[in-house]
Amino acid sequence: MGSQQRPPEAPPPTGLTPAPEPSPGLQHRSDYRLVRTLLTLQSDCATGTLRVDAEGVLTVVRLRDGHPVFVEGGLPADSLGRLLVARGQLTEATLALVEEQRMLMQGRLRFGEVARQLGAIEEDILDAALRDQVRAKLARCLHWERSQHAFQAEEHGIEALPGEPLAIEPLLLTGIARHFTAQRIQDVLAPTWHEPVELRSDLRWVAERLGLNADDQLLFAEMRKAISIGQLLCGPAYRKPRMSQIIVALAITDQLRMPELEVPEESGPFVIDALERTPRPNSSRASNQDMTPATVAKIDLVRRSMPPIQEVGNLPGKDKLLADSAFLQGKELLRAGEHGAAADAFREASNLRPGAREYALFAAWSAYLSTGRAQKWRDMLVELCEKTLEQDRLLAFAHHVKGQLALELNDYTTARDAFTRALELDSADDEARLRLTKLSH
Repeated sequence: MGSQQRPPEAPPPTGLTPAPEPSPGLQHRSDYRLVRTLLTLQSDCATGTLRVDAEGVLTVVRLRDGHPVFVEGGLPADSLGRLLVARGQLTEATLALVEEQRMLMQGRLRFGEVARQLGAIEEDILDAALRDQVRAKLARCLHWERSQHAFQAEEHGIEALPGEPLAIEPLLLTGIARHFTAQRIQDVLAPTWHEPVELRSDLRWVAERLGLNADDQLLFAEMRKAISIGQLLCGPAYRKPRMSQIIVALAITDQLRMPELEVPEESGPFVIDALERTPRPNSSRASNQDMTPATVAKIDLVRRSMPPIQEVGNLPGKDKLLADSAFLQGKELLRAGEHGAAADAFREASNLRPGAREYALFAAWSAYLSTGRAQKWRDMLVELCEKTLEQDRLLAFAHHVKGQLALELNDYTTARDAFTRALELDSADDEARLRLTKLSH
């Protein structure tokens, strides 16, 4: 079955981004609709602001000519200062100094601008970090399965990033690799479970757009030999997770052939909060005359169900600045062993940015330590730790706290796994390293 003849693939599209029709089997998913909006904006070379709301976290993406140039909001862990500290290109003391200076300026300048003025970082390092921050924050938008988004065309005054424009497709593959769990991958690919891996566009073109390297293309050649995607997920992709990540990227970018579905009744339309696609000049998309009546009916139904684009609100910059400053103060106090004062500082940060569960977790942990590890704080910590990891599975501190709590209950297996993950995410976590050393003896 794996060696069966396949129909020839379509020639590569001529535009920046292909404009295939939407996949009905995925339109109930908000993450798919967000991806479709991003690809539409890239295809249409749009300039404006995209707002993404998910679980109380607001991310504001500024686009110029269809490419992301700046991302505001999101989670504190994705801030430029935190990114530079994690890379060892900035010390926490310098980070605090830059934030203090921003406070004096009442937030009139962005972090990078102040750091540059203070001579805290070199220009080329800052440029590279800005590009990586935009990648990370946009990829983070795929972390949440449920979200709402809206785009507003406007001239926001933010210039393009230095270097080549950031293409959307490679960012999506990065987001899937970092933020999609195995269960979520299965959910996305459920409509294609019994289908083989078939492309809707030319392989070379798709590989270039997604940024697939030589190893990825070898994996793809292996995937095409499988009888079905379900067989892949239960076998080769289980051993090689990159396979399933590539298939999901193909699916949510409308490059994977999906099975035909029945057209739903008018009473239950698909809902997609993306912009309607406008065919680009020389587009390879088929006209209505080339489509079956069922396909035309699906497309018309999707277009009629698109909601109007809402206006984008302003990001609360002052509260964010105050919260980040209070958080840095809390970390200094926590390192100094001033647990009660640290809890107060973290609580202030959490009140100012209630959507950032990381700040609430730091406040609860500090209060737990300041009360001699009181049971009432422990119960709160257990629940808050799990909720924080739901929001950010890549937060090293949350894994560290989980390890500490498990260790107190003599649950050595959970403690070992949590400390190992914390150390993987933060190599400077010396306490986790020490705990792991003791657990191994």
